[in-house]
Amino acid sequence: MSAHESRNWFFETPWHVQAPELTSTALDLDRVVLLDDPDAGQVRLTVLDTPTERLLHAGVMVAQRVVGGSGEWFVRAPAWGPWLPDGRSGPIASDGDSELPDEVADLVAPFRRRARLGPVIGCTRARARYGILDESGGILAVLTDDRVTVRRGGIATGRFRESTVDVARLSAQQRAFVAEQMAQIGAVRVDGFKGLFARVGELAPAPAPIGGRPADPTTAGFLSWLLARRFHAIVGADLELRSGGTDDPDALAGALRGFRGELDVLRGVADPAWRADQLGRLDVLEAAAPGAVRRMDEYDELLDALELAVRIPRVDDAAAERADEALGARLGTELAGLRAGADFAVGHPDDDATWAQALASAERALALVRAGRPAIRKAKRTARLLERIVRGLAAAQGPEPEPEGLAAMTPEQAYHAGRAAERACARASAARAAFVGDWPGLRDDLPRASGGSRPRPGPARVVEALTELGRQG
Repeated sequence: MSAHESRNWFFETPWHVQAPELTSTALDLDRVVLLDDPDAGQVRLTVLDTPTERLLHAGVMVAQRVVGGSGEWFVRAPAWGPWLPDGRSGPIASDGDSELPDEVADLVAPFRRRARLGPVIGCTRARARYGILDESGGILAVLTDDRVTVRRGGIATGRFRESTVDVARLSAQQRAFVAEQMAQIGAVRVDGFKGLFARVGELAPAPAPIGGRPADPTTAGFLSWLLARRFHAIVGADLELRSGGTDDPDALAGALRGFRGELDVLRGVADPAWRADQLGRLDVLEAAAPGAVRRMDEYDELLDALELAVRIPRVDDAAAERADEALGARLGTELAGLRAGADFAVGHPDDDATWAQALASAERALALVRAGRPAIRKAKRTARLLERIVRGLAAAQGPEPEPEGLAAMTPEQAYHAGRAAERACARASAARAAFVGDWPGLRDDLPRASGGSRPRPGPARVVEALTELGRQG
């Protein structure tokens, strides 16, 4: 570093103390002068969000930084790449107006939905710069005095005074004098200061983690983790459509179908009324045209419910406190049903309905293991075994019903339809015979009931079970 390159010392300075005396005739530190208009150095950073802070809870920060009369808008969302910026420092849009630019509004639409935005966190920095001059009027050093105030909900939560001294042109004796004078007013030398975005970020709520497994072993922790991942999958598919990455809504439809499967897994874990509300909304969305889903009230309501349940999990009162106990007991019940159903099918090889019921039981058990994998013991091994059982039972399903209009077919068409049905019956018979041979070994390999014993279901659980049976016909 050359003698003329900047070299800064940083001091955390008490808020109310007077400025240090930085003049010394003996050291040729003649006088201190104000270099800039203090108003020109004022910066205001404002974070905007909905009243319930949907954006921040999802890991999205929308902020406006105003310097003088010029405003810059920023969107920072490290968890939502590549659709949203991952934390770069450059502005997304620059606008002197206080209105949210269209570009920013489009980026945050799936998180904001129909709620209004308003300031939730604010940070201001008032800056004054002073020059330390020698006898000839040359600038030997520059002292930058910043006063930073952070507010949450309009209330000041922190005040910081940050003093920076450019000491590149000072001699060793002059530097020692500056350090001594700063120490006398209580200033403490530090390695550097946090930026304004870091200051406001400290007050923002941490988004729910969506890693490989929940950090909290309780049912509430598992539910929060699972729903956070589902929210991320649905909104990610939404953002892919909005960004032009695809014009096919199938990914969004698939993410919504995945939520339906998880709601089935969550029977006995999630609150029955909450679960029923989401199933009702999914019914409406799945009946709508795929391109219209994102414009529907039920879609916004579903995302609202998901986002809130991530923060405040709606756990069934009858669920075990630990997720491994709740899901282990549920898996034990599903596997018992699978054993009984497959045993009956093996004993009745010509009963198509029995084989269909056994397949449905296996698919439910597999869905439970896949969704609850972090909380289920030996989940990977059990999933592989159930996948094998599902493949065997799927191959053993009976032929499709006779096509409509069989009487109106020509003899040739009827002949080909009959041959196809005959081949399907033969394939099903062979698959059933193979499954009958494999089932004893597969049955023995299935895990027995795990987890603690569950309390008897309460009235709400009984009503939910009856409702579910009605839904399934």
